[in-house]
Amino acid sequence: MSLNIQTLEAQIDVRVAEQDLRQLSVAQPAEVARQLAGAVLEASRAEGLGYFPALNHFEENGQLAPDLLEATHALVWLASQRARTLIMTRLRPIFSTVRVQQIHARLYTLPAIRSGQHNLLEALSEHYDPAALKINLQLSLIQKQGGEGEALENYTRKMLWKWLKGSFDHMEVGSVHWLAPEPD
Repeated sequence: MSLNIQTLEAQIDVRVAEQDLRQLSVAQPAEVARQLAGAVLEASRAEGLGYFPALNHFEENGQLAPDLLEATHALVWLASQRARTLIMTRLRPIFSTVRVQQIHARLYTLPAIRSGQHNLLEALSEHYDPAALKINLQLSLIQKQGGEGEALENYTRKMLWKWLKGSFDHMEVGSVHWLAPEPD
């Protein structure tokens, strides 16, 4: 009987719990998100833009308060570290290896929000939430016999949901892909 190592890549979207970050920082993600959304809205209107550029546009042009940006970056860092710790702690019993490949904060991406949208400030606040992260994982399982790709993907999707859903305020399992072993 031989053992097979099955490797998969997964992407999850999470929001680190407010109470987890409250223990680590004076600044609160929801308040920072509201302030950032208001500042971005004001700066976009001042420039006469019909869309909302990525955060770095306002940062590079010096249109946002330095203390607000500092609080934002600090909260993103804290949320990333907390998410990494939770993922490693919760998934180590299930998978033989767990690697956090990348962590991206949603607030650094281009918002899919238009200036005439209903509840504009609320939508921008949600986008600029420093606790909202997209995480790419590489996971491996050791099995007695080789598994089918689709079955392994479904199993991994279920295990990610089961073992992580209570660790975050929000959690979605995105794509899960089995990496077929290289032929000998």
